[in-house]
Amino acid sequence: MLQQHIMSLPWNKLFEMASEQKGYFLTQQANELGISSPSLNQQKNRGYIESVFHGIYRFSQFPISNNEDLMVIWLWSKGEGIFSNETALLHHQLSDVLPRKIHITLPPSHSRQRKPPKGVIPYYDDVPDDDITWHGELPFTSPERTLRDLAKKKFDQELIEQAIKKTLLNDILTFQKVAEIIAILYGLIPKEPKILKGKHNAK
Repeated sequence: MLQQHIMSLPWNKLFEMASEQKGYFLTQQANELGISSPSLNQQKNRGYIESVFHGIYRFSQFPISNNEDLMVIWLWSKGEGIFSNETALLHHQLSDVLPRKIHITLPPSHSRQRKPPKGVIPYYDDVPDDDITWHGELPFTSPERTLRDLAKKKFDQELIEQAIKKTLLNDILTFQKVAEIIAILYGLIPKEPKILKGKHNAK
């Protein structure tokens, strides 16, 4: 909870907003509620909020939760980014390999002059709503879009093949969709991909 002496209506509204963002908020969001930057600095000095990145704060007393690092990056993108590629692959449990970087796809119109947080790899492409899967407060590219993106980038073929097997075993993608992804990966349209034979013939 906020300390009593800062529980004004704007701060209450900001706390409610931040509660849907794992305790984080943007300076812009605070300003739009009538909370000035000097007021933010004052509460930061008192220890009620903390600065985690340029223009991003966190309520110090808010409980720790999963994926807070992703929330900070999503707020940095001003809510325009979609977690993708290796980050989405891991989140969909299609890979056991922990990515060294966090991958996020931004709209082509997003300013490329804004430096991303350390350890973030931004891509610039359109992601339609049908290619987005929400997990709680955070958006990720769907399993199909994730594999298509990785196939286009000629990502580690062995990891993609392992991910494809998991999508088939768990009925996440159809055989047709998988065949299309493999065609992108290898630059051909396979009649009967080797990695699918066991699954296909078993039916």
